[in-house]
Amino acid sequence: GNVMNRIHRKYLFSKINVIIILSIILIACICYLFTIDLSYNTYEQWLNRNEVWINFHNTTLFVGKFIGIILAAYIMGTGFASNIDGYNVLFLRNKKNRIGFFISKTITINIIVFLIIEIIGMVGLIIISSFSSWFNYFKELFSLFFNLAFLSLVYGNISIILILIFKTTLVVVIPLVLFVMIEVLIDQSFINYLLVFIPTIHLESNLYTTIHLITLIVIYNFISCIIYYKKDFA
Repeated sequence: GNVMNRIHRKYLFSKINVIIILSIILIACICYLFTIDLSYNTYEQWLNRNEVWINFHNTTLFVGKFIGIILAAYIMGTGFASNIDGYNVLFLRNKKNRIGFFISKTITINIIVFLIIEIIGMVGLIIISSFSSWFNYFKELFSLFFNLAFLSLVYGNISIILILIFKTTLVVVIPLVLFVMIEVLIDQSFINYLLVFIPTIHLESNLYTTIHLITLIVIYNFISCIIYYKKDFA
């Protein structure tokens, strides 16, 4: 178990993945700084604190969805590409081992992606509280990044399903395309049915949103586990 988890982490933190993760954190930091109007002095910031917070929250939600989904879809999907998942031969002596291997790998990959997105949230928290003495929205920001992380994992797990079915890393763009489609068509009534399976989150996201996202993560994990079990590795 420990050896397997160590190998999962080693493949997850390949050089290219580390570069992508650090680049995304840097992009997030730049976006955070742009949302805080540093031309305000402390008193002006305090007077405009609600406006600054709403602007920061909206931008963080918008940017967070995109960078979180891109990150999760890429890292989680490519983690199951045949050239990267090839080390499974060390553990899959027979078909029964597949489920244990898959569960071990998906738990590791889900936790790591979740933590990376929470780190991006913590960086945002540090930046806004460093530049804004009035900042008092810690609970709201924690709640936002919890749901952003779960939303990203939903699309990351869709990416795993697609890569197991189509066996090409090109499909990692599909979750992002689906998400953009949902965001663009959000005002259309028929989208409500799609939102059950291809969700998004809004400013008013709450506990029900969290439960919905976690349920989808479990369902998509279960589907990908079945596909992995039945997959032909030849």
